[in-house]
Amino acid sequence: MDAIIELFQSDVTITPKSFNRGSTIKQNWSLPNSIIYYITKYPSNSKGYQKLIQSCKYFFVKNPIIVASFLRSKHVSKALICSKKQKDCENNDGRCCIKIDIKKVTSKIWITGKFEISFDAPTSLLCSKLYKCETYLGLEYKNIFFDDFKFLASSVKRICLSKSLIKYKDGEIVMLEKILECLPKIKWFNL
Repeated sequence: MDAIIELFQSDVTITPKSFNRGSTIKQNWSLPNSIIYYITKYPSNSKGYQKLIQSCKYFFVKNPIIVASFLRSKHVSKALICSKKQKDCENNDGRCCIKIDIKKVTSKIWITGKFEISFDAPTSLLCSKLYKCETYLGLEYKNIFFDDFKFLASSVKRICLSKSLIKYKDGEIVMLEKILECLPKIKWFNL
């Protein structure tokens, strides 16, 4: 995972083409191609996907997803991303975190830990770059559309909505009951 996160530190735009395809070898799978395709396109969990992309770059080239533990976005297209767990990151004073420009990222991002969005961070842009958010979603001082919220919160276990509004496209505020209906895995909810 650290090797993929290191791509963020370079000025190179992150795409599957960033890999040197000349060093790849044709794969002769022991499984049918349809199963390999399914495994590649629909990873069941982040740890399994990380093992796949670490063992063979074919999987990242075919389905470029960057697995990170933490992502925080407060401004228009800037974000902070980290591959370490939040406690390890805090003990390291955030030196392990990488500043990225969300607009330049072409891969999807899979957040396994904490995902925080606040102030003028563009929610729709972040949604377009996100593959999945698993554990924690924090929205602070945000107005967010209900469709974006459903996508962001579909698999999280903890949510904090601090001074945030969730609205339909027509501007009507979404009722709390409707919000809770779309949170099948929720264990902790804070307003």
